[in-house]
Amino acid sequence: MFNKLTKFILRLDGDWPRNSLELLSSLIDLSTITELELRIDFTLGDISKTTVGIVTFLEKTTNVRSLIIPSRTVSIKTICSIVSHRVQHLQISVNSVEDMKMILKRFDHLSSVTFIFSASSLVPIAEIIEWLIRNDRDFTYQSTQCSLSLWLGKNAKE
Repeated sequence: MFNKLTKFILRLDGDWPRNSLELLSSLIDLSTITELELRIDFTLGDISKTTVGIVTFLEKTTNVRSLIIPSRTVSIKTICSIVSHRVQHLQISVNSVEDMKMILKRFDHLSSVTFIFSASSLVPIAEIIEWLIRNDRDFTYQSTQCSLSLWLGKNAKE
């Protein structure tokens, strides 16, 4: 058994495998995982079954604080059903400013979030920065051509 595993990458192409949680639990102490990367192709298989499997898996990984979801095939609605309030650091692929706003509104407990977008997309970073300022959000940021990293404080209204 892997008792001190802290980082885990879960790759799934297709449906959530039957009895996979029991198998993983027998091999890995899931409570020691603090960073989880979900490499899941949501275009294959049963999305609802996969989502339920991930949520159940996250319930067993009680110490996950960092979550990475690099897939562009997962909807923001699905992401909102997956991410728990224990997660403090989120790295996620997005397609629009609206996706970023939804994540920031839904998960106002995050300490940091990194939004990744394709080099060919024209995501107006200035728009999300202005939105954060208008919403009295305490933050620091760093941006590149393909990403926006935010370190978040509390809302100024709190």
